Amino acid sequence: MGTTRSVIVAGALSMLVIGCGSQPVPPQESQQAVVAESPATAPVVERVEQIETVGHFEASAFCEEFRCVRESSYGLQDGNTNVIYEVSSQDTTMEVQTDGELIVGLGVSFYERPFLSKYDLEMIDALLTSLDGQNASPDLVQFVGVNSEKSVSQIRQASSMRFGVFEIWAGKIGNQVVSIERHRAQ
Repeated sequence: MGTTRSVIVAGALSMLVIGCGSQPVPPQESQQAVVAESPATAPVVERVEQIETVGHFEASAFCEEFRCVRESSYGLQDGNTNVIYEVSSQDTTMEVQTDGELIVGLGVSFYERPFLSKYDLEMIDALLTSLDGQNASPDLVQFVGVNSEKSVSQIRQASSMRFGVFEIWAGKIGNQVVSIERHRAQ
């Protein structure tokens, strides 16, 4: 994926991931391999049952299996940071929104597809299992498969489902989009 498309996609996805609440600031980082570091130089991050931080995410079974590559990151007006990842699934972009190191949202956009494939749904299953293995279920994956084909004008108009400390939305905004947001403590 080219840099220009990445920046355009990044801006559009950040609006989707956070429900149009924050505006992007120009990218600050260049492409950086997350799981491709040599074992001698790679930071050691223990795998956990529940991903809470960017470090956990980058060391997750999901990132190992789908070869996450950090493309860029940029600050948002609300002070959060949006980190864009390329994954091994063709024409797929993943974004992780953080508040400091804490993951507060994730978004996956699938481009150039008439519908999500079995592989795409396996990727969503792996992501949900890595995020929260105790609350991941086939029902969530089925929910994504069905709802990602329903057209909406913005992701927060799509159907949602509670998933542990997260809420997950799936809909079609030209392309299939999955948005996951951490519930904030009240």
